[in-house]
Amino acid sequence: MKNRILSTVLAFAMVLAMIPPAFAESVSEPDKAAQIDGEQYDTLAQAIEAAEDGDTITLLKDVTGFTNEELTGNKNTPVFLINKDITLDGDGHKLEAGTFTTTRNPIIGVENNGEDSAQVTIRDLTVVGNAGTGHGINV
Repeated sequence: MKNRILSTVLAFAMVLAMIPPAFAESVSEPDKAAQIDGEQYDTLAQAIEAAEDGDTITLLKDVTGFTNEELTGNKNTPVFLINKDITLDGDGHKLEAGTFTTTRNPIIGVENNGEDSAQVTIRDLTVVGNAGTGHGINV
């Protein structure tokens, strides 16, 4: 009788031990790419456009596969141009380039036009280029 109870308890414990991994596999990647003060945006470019001086843009997921197709022929134009005083918080995520043409555009560009240049803080972010990308961050 004691063996039957012990085996039942152990079987129940084994089933309970398998529950957390089952739930962990169902966790999905966020749909939105970035947020500013809780307002979420589909793309990083949309968040940069919406940002105002002093805002912090926080990535909600890795931003991967972006290209420079629209920029072909504009070698010095970055994929993501920041022209405001903001903080870009990668929150441990990465920007990883997709296929780039031979124009070698920078991935992030910080506008520098003399006295009125953007002041940008970038933290906890990995920028991954490839053979076709230019600079990772261009100031």
